[in-house]
Amino acid sequence: MNRIEIFNNNKQKILEIEKLLTGKEEITIDASKGKHTEIGLDMFSRGRSGHLSKIIDDKGIIIANVQEPGNTAHSIILVKNNNLSSELKWSIFDANGKNKDNIAFKIYDKEKEVTLNYYEVTGKNALNNGSESYNPGYCVTIGIIFMVFFNKNKNRTNWVKKWIELYNFLANQVSKSNNKMGSHAVELAYEIQLMINSKRRIDISIIDDIYKLIKKYKTKFFTSRNNSNISIKRRKTSKKSSRSSRSSRSSRRKRQRTSR
Repeated sequence: MNRIEIFNNNKQKILEIEKLLTGKEEITIDASKGKHTEIGLDMFSRGRSGHLSKIIDDKGIIIANVQEPGNTAHSIILVKNNNLSSELKWSIFDANGKNKDNIAFKIYDKEKEVTLNYYEVTGKNALNNGSESYNPGYCVTIGIIFMVFFNKNKNRTNWVKKWIELYNFLANQVSKSNNKMGSHAVELAYEIQLMINSKRRIDISIIDDIYKLIKKYKTKFFTSRNNSNISIKRRKTSKKSSRSSRSSRSSRRKRQRTSR
């Protein structure tokens, strides 16, 4: 099966994984005015009716389906955790990055825009890119990468720093010559989709399986890159050694001619 077929085949399993990670159904955020949509901070933080109140404490995350113009939708993750730096201890993960051209809506605290204060767990560059043949709709799967990482690291005081390091790595393009392939996040999402497709049923062990795949993917890339760097260094050293050898032979010949 190609990527699109695997993606379509996994839709129900993806919903089951999301439920394992969040314990809740997704919520909806209306951003039908697009980038001009303004949402008050209290819509998130307000007592029993705010979006954050829907988060189960021991899970710490919930998925928000953002309704965008043209009857389209985009998935983001709301996360609540004491190791976040914002005053209200919550943040947004968005696979599209926090470049102002990609943010789906603006958050206002009274008259002041505070959007970026709540994008602490989102890097600048988009993870969710590439052509449809490579990325048939991996926004949700990339969200699962974040949620699994959070699930495994949320009690560590430095988890945000470690996540952003991983985020920045995943934002790199797989191929410098073929932008259609998208980012490393897209390629990792595909590997996760392959694994999910191989499962007859979904249970709690899938979280460990995905986390192992995340760590394996990053290790594989850096091992390959380090080996490449070592090879380049060896070639440079070999060239220097060759030049040094030629220079040495030339000097000997000059000395011999002088002595004669």
